[in-house]
Amino acid sequence: MAELKPTRDPDFLHYSVDRDLAYPAAALFDIAADVERYPEFLPAWKAVRTRRIDAEEYVTDQMLAFGPIRERFESRTHMERPHGIQVISHSRTFRHFEVNWRFIPLDDSSCRVHLDAHIAFKIRQMKLLVGSVLGKQLGDILTAFERRAHALLTTPGVDRRAGLPLEEERKVGRRF
Repeated sequence: MAELKPTRDPDFLHYSVDRDLAYPAAALFDIAADVERYPEFLPAWKAVRTRRIDAEEYVTDQMLAFGPIRERFESRTHMERPHGIQVISHSRTFRHFEVNWRFIPLDDSSCRVHLDAHIAFKIRQMKLLVGSVLGKQLGDILTAFERRAHALLTTPGVDRRAGLPLEEERKVGRRF
């Protein structure tokens, strides 16, 4: 993955959020990489279609809506499982578009999720329109992502960290 080198250009929007989650990095990576499912749990994503390039890259056609603003664009995603995902777009709307997911293991069953966005629009007025909601949207995306992880990775009666039924957990003496 290319090293992030954010610019100090005042036309760029820079946002980042971090959250520690009680799930393994690889499992969270898989949820973030499954962009075709985003419309199921991320309100801004209205439509998504992907075209696989190889095992580590794909191209995504997507439509997002931020309030009354709808934008359709193409992006290219590079994945380094389970450490990070980089999304770049050179579509007509953006002078620069880069979103990075990082998954930093804290232990075997939890990790820190870092999400950052660096965006510059070709039309300066778009910065005023979208910039006012984009920072909040990034936090909302991570919250929706966390809910999705909880729904997919938490099974009643199973310790999600060890993958053992609770009866087995009691036998081996592990607690959570």
